[in-house]
Parts: sequence; structure tokens; C-alpha cells
Amino acid sequence: GINAEYGTPEHTLTSMTTSFKHIILLKFKEDATDEDKSVLFKAFDELHTIDGVISVSHGKNVSDRSQGYDYGLLVVFSDQKAEQEVYQPHPLHLSLIHISEPTRHAQISYAV
Repeated sequence: GINAEYGTPEHTLTSMTTSFKHIILLKFKEDATDEDKSVLFKAFDELHTIDGVISVSHGKNVSDRSQGYDYGLLVVFSDQKAEQEVYQPHPLHLSLIHISEPTRHAQISYAV
């Protein structure tokens, strides 16, 4: 399937409760091709290589309450500093923004 999760086994539930989470919900453009989406999903898969990223999960929505959002991405960081100072300016993250342009109709970003 198209759901994927990357992480390291040494991170426990304890690290998840003290971590910082970045959530993205996407609505795809009607004319978004499977090829464009595949390129985007592969870019998601690379995010786990960024320092401070504990895990990356992404997948197609299966809820009937999604308000039209098709796909979700969850990136878990060791802390908020890792998200803001390492991830946000990282070349992989910046290229992901560009890669998503052909497919993205709308996006909600949420960080906790």
C-alpha cells in the first residue's frame, strides 16, 4: 500500500510523549497524476534522514470525516528545536515544498 512509516526502534513511547510533532493534511489537485504523487511520497520517505527526526508516517486518508483531505504526513521530532532549527531550513524539507506544488490543492499544517 501507500502507507509508510520510518523510525528507529530505540525510541519508546516515553520519547513520543516528550517529542514535538508536525502534522500535514493534503488535498490533492483534481489533475494530480499518480506519478507526481509518487515523487511526493518518495520525498516523504527521505525525511527520516534529517537529524532530530524520530519517525515519519504518511498515508492515504481512510476517515469519512476528513473534510476532503486526501493524505496525511506525521513527522515526530526529538523536540521543538529540532523541528524549527534543523528540519524547517533543511534542503530536503525545502525541496519537499517545491515537489508538492504540482499535486497540492490545499494544506493544513499543525504542530504540537
